[in-house]
Amino acid sequence: RDQLRYFVTVAEEGQITRAAQKLNIAQPALSQAIANLESQVGFALLERHARGVSLTPAGAAFLKSALVAVAAEEEAERIVESLARAMHGTIMFGYAGLPPWQMYPDLAEAFAAAYPDIKVVLKELSFPSVPASSWLVEVDVTLVSPLTSDPHVWVQPVRHEGRAVLVSSTHPFVGRSDVTVAEVLDETFIA
Repeated sequence: RDQLRYFVTVAEEGQITRAAQKLNIAQPALSQAIANLESQVGFALLERHARGVSLTPAGAAFLKSALVAVAAEEEAERIVESLARAMHGTIMFGYAGLPPWQMYPDLAEAFAAAYPDIKVVLKELSFPSVPASSWLVEVDVTLVSPLTSDPHVWVQPVRHEGRAVLVSSTHPFVGRSDVTVAEVLDETFIA
């Protein structure tokens, strides 16, 4: 089971030593695991050379399936963790910036009143990236704005808030009463 993840990491790093460091295992143990995997599949996956490793043609073909298998295993592990939290009455609430209880105290109070038996564990998230599912993998729920169109993320609007755009007096938006999100996507703003 770990062998596929090890292989994927070695392929991504291009070097067994760096992959071993990333995986937090000893380099000889990683080399042995890769040798065992190659023995199981019956062909060489990697070409070893002085500067690291590269994929053999068979290794490149195998990597595609290994990536899918590793991603599926990671998704299954996340689902199990989420279900285990749910069975214990806990949800992992992700946030970026200020904790949601400081930003939206009314929502926190309403949730606590509606679900007094649910324990909420806060987890600070790294800065949001695309796709949204990539930075939400460790949490059950979060509050974000604007809404995402990621097909792997279920979205439920909680409230709608107005936004203001502050621009210099010479900006083309000056004098307009409203702008669309599409119009500001390529603009650079502080926040």
